[in-house]
Amino acid sequence: MHEKFNSLKQQMKSLIRNSCFWFVTLMIFIKSVIFMWVVGSNYAAGLSIGGGFFSIPPYMTFIAFAIAMTSFALLFKGRGQLYSLLIINILCTVICIGHLWYYRGFSSFLNFFLFSMTSNLENLGATIVSLIKVVDMLFIIDIFISIFYIIKNKKAYKGVKRNVPAFIIVFFTSIIYLAFAHIKIDNFDRSINGQSLFLQSWAPTETMSNLGPVGYLVYDGYKYYENTKPYNLTEEEKVNIENWYKENNENLEDNKYSGIFKNKNLLIIQVESLENFVINQKINGQEITPNINKLLSNSIYFDNYHEQVWNGTSADCDLLVTANVFPVRSGATFFRYPGNYYPSSLPNIFNNAGYETESLHPDKAQYWNYKSALTSIGFKNFISEENYNVTEQINIGISDKNYFSEAIKFITELKEPFYAHTITLTNHAPFTLPDKEKKLDLPNNLKENVLGDYFQTVRYSDEQIATFLNNLDKAGKLDNTVVVIYGDHTGVHKYYDDKVNEVENREPWMDNNNWRIPFIIYSKDLAPETISVTGGQIDTLPTLAYLFGIPKDNYYYTMGRNLLNTKRDSTILADFTVIGNATEAEKEHLRKGMEISEPIVESNYFKNYK
Repeated sequence: MHEKFNSLKQQMKSLIRNSCFWFVTLMIFIKSVIFMWVVGSNYAAGLSIGGGFFSIPPYMTFIAFAIAMTSFALLFKGRGQLYSLLIINILCTVICIGHLWYYRGFSSFLNFFLFSMTSNLENLGATIVSLIKVVDMLFIIDIFISIFYIIKNKKAYKGVKRNVPAFIIVFFTSIIYLAFAHIKIDNFDRSINGQSLFLQSWAPTETMSNLGPVGYLVYDGYKYYENTKPYNLTEEEKVNIENWYKENNENLEDNKYSGIFKNKNLLIIQVESLENFVINQKINGQEITPNINKLLSNSIYFDNYHEQVWNGTSADCDLLVTANVFPVRSGATFFRYPGNYYPSSLPNIFNNAGYETESLHPDKAQYWNYKSALTSIGFKNFISEENYNVTEQINIGISDKNYFSEAIKFITELKEPFYAHTITLTNHAPFTLPDKEKKLDLPNNLKENVLGDYFQTVRYSDEQIATFLNNLDKAGKLDNTVVVIYGDHTGVHKYYDDKVNEVENREPWMDNNNWRIPFIIYSKDLAPETISVTGGQIDTLPTLAYLFGIPKDNYYYTMGRNLLNTKRDSTILADFTVIGNATEAEKEHLRKGMEISEPIVESNYFKNYK
C-alpha cells in the first residue's frame, strides 16, 4: 500500500514537472479567452479586451475544458506524449479559428450538423479565404513555437512514461468540477448575473460565453446526439402550437389587394445577396440597378423587408418563403429534415389551385439537399444544374446569363397557370466578376474594395434579369405573369461590414443596410407603390397568397402575415431581435413563433400530428 502511494506521489510530481503539458493547457485557456475578445470586437476582426462575455467570465470552466483535453496526452509515453500535446493544441486551435470563420459569415458557430453538409464547400474556397483576418494569427503563434521546440530538442520526452493515474485524477477532477458547476448554476440557479452552463441559449454567443470554444463544441456533440432521436411533441407543445397559429391570424376584412392576381402566372426571381440599399442609388451618376428601378414603375415595393436566414443561408430563404417556417437553430433544415410535409407551402397551395409548379436551381441537385427538400415541400418539377447546358461559369457556379438562357426553355414549356421559382448565383461572396462584364465606372475609393466588387456583381445580375424578362416578354409569357424579386439574404454588409467601413469618403447610404433586402412585386398593370411596413421573409407566402386569391383556409398554418393587410408593424430577425413598432405582447408573440417553429420542424408536425 505504501509502495502504491509512493508510486502515485512520484507520478503526480512528474505531472507537476511536465512543462509541455502545462504550456499547452495554458495556451488552450488563453486562446479561449482571446477567442471571446475577438468575438466581442467589431465584426469579430480585432480584439476587445474583456469583450464577448455575457456575464462574469467563467475562467474556471475554460480551464476545466482545457485540462480535460490535454489530460489525454498523459496516456502516451516518450515522444508520443509530446506529439499528442501538439495534436491536441492544433485541434483546439482549429476549433477556435473554425468557430471564428463561421461566426463572421453566419453569426453562429460550428456544430456537428455541419459535418453532414461538407458537400456544400465545393467552389467556396475564395469565400472562406475572404473571412480570414489578421487577428487570427494570434491562435497559431504557439503552434510554431511548439514545432520548433520538438525539432530542436530531439531527445526531449524520450524517457517520459505513460501516466495513467495522473490522467484519471486530472481528467475526472475536471469532469467533477463541471458537473458540480452544472448542478449549482443550472439546477439550483445559484449563479451570478444570470449565468448558465449546460443550458442552450437562443443566442449562440451567450452559450459560447458560458462554455468557451472547446466546451461549446463538446456540449453541441451532446445536443447532436439528443437531436438524432425522434422528436415527440408533448400535449402542452401541441396546444401551444395551435394557440400560436390562432393568435397569428389577424382576421381583418379584405381590402383592394385581395385576389387582384387571381389565375395569373407567378414567377419568383430569388436574387443572391441582393441588399435593399442599392435600389435607386447611383455611383458616379450610374444607376446600380437600372433595370430593377424601371420595374418599380409597375410594382409594389416593400422597402422595409428583412432577411431571417440562419445556418442554411440561401437554403433557409427557400424554406422561409416556400414552407413558411423558421429554420432550425443547429445545422441546416434542408439537411436535417428534407422529407418534411408542409400542407400550406407555397407550391402546395398553388398546386391545389391548379397551377404547374417548378423550382429551377442553378446549383447541383444535392447542393443544400435542394432536390429532396423542395420536392417534399411540394414542387412538381425540380430543375438543377444537371439539366442545363453549362457554357459559362462565374464565381461559384453557372453564370446568371447562362442560367437564365437555360431556365427560359423550361419556363416557356410550362402549362399555364404556372408558378416558377428561379434563383440567381453570380452575386455571391466574394463578388468576383470578369473585367469584361463590369459595367460601372467606379471611383478610386471603391475600385480596390469589396464594396465596389459588390456593386459590379449587382449591376451584372440586374442586367441579366432584364434580359431574361425581355425574352419572356417576346415569348408572350409576361403579360399574364406576376414577377416577384427579392434578395435571399444580405451580402456585402453581412460578410464584409468591416471592409465597407474602410472605404474613405463613402456616402452615408453605403454604411448600414440594417438587414434589409428588397421585396418587389411586378405586374404590367400595376401602378407604382412603395410600402414601408416592417416585414421579413416569413411574410412572403401569406402576402402572395392574398394577392393571388388563394382561400385563407388553405394557408392558415403560416407563420408570417399578409403585409398588404395587417395592423402589425414589426418582425423578428434570426438572432431573436424584434424590430419595428411592436408592443410587448407582439414581441412575445414573434419570439414564441420562432421558438415553436423548432418543434414543428423537428416533429414533422403537419404529417404526424395533423
